[in-house]
Amino acid sequence: GRPVPSLYERNEVKNTILKNTAHVQSCYIALLERKPKQQEGSVKLDWQISPQGKALAPAIVFSKFQDSVFEKCLTDKVGLWSFPPPPTKEPFYVAHLFRFSKTN
Repeated sequence: GRPVPSLYERNEVKNTILKNTAHVQSCYIALLERKPKQQEGSVKLDWQISPQGKALAPAIVFSKFQDSVFEKCLTDKVGLWSFPPPPTKEPFYVAHLFRFSKTN
């Protein structure tokens, strides 16, 4: 099965991702402007959180969109995020599935 997330992952990491959802949503809105027929899908990203709380080397694990401009927008945005420093003072691995869908 899937490993149980640590308290740090469940709280600090998850809350930071939620606070920054509008940033990745802006990438999706830009995608829809370029490709109005695009519907919904998901993208899994992974990255490391440095001991100082910076997002390092965000990368696409998989994407239903197959759109390099959209995917680069996502990795660029995540790369700007700041997280609370990991409790271990070691780089912390994160993988997150972002789901996108039209609201109308």
